Amino acid sequence: MWRGQVFYCSREHKRAFERLCRESGKAQLGLRLDNPIARTSDPSTSHEAAQAVTESGTRATHCAAVLSVLELASRPMTYREIAARLPGLEPVEVMRRLNDLRHETPPRVVQLDKRECRVSGRPAMTWALAAKRWAA
Repeated sequence: MWRGQVFYCSREHKRAFERLCRESGKAQLGLRLDNPIARTSDPSTSHEAAQAVTESGTRATHCAAVLSVLELASRPMTYREIAARLPGLEPVEVMRRLNDLRHETPPRVVQLDKRECRVSGRPAMTWALAAKRWAA
């Protein structure tokens, strides 16, 4: 099972991830990650899994990987485009981590415009770092 590891699609991506971790002084990048990832109506096993993924550091590692891809991006990306650059992470996992990052205080990512996804060919919302400014 893929747990807490980060696979890099390029040396540039690996350096960006390592720089993010170094700048923050810890692997968690100063993320609080206190928003719930299991609904109150979910079974107890879902709550146990949510606690395990958070406490093991997997959630923070995945968030850091998503942030590093967005930092290197030349334009906003869809969640499937981000997942394509992170072998070992499923698109649904990327979407969950984007949601985590969007609910941080202050938000680390923002949802932008809809456009055709280069991976699926279907319309999808794009995401970018909240601190990154895009030319209109």
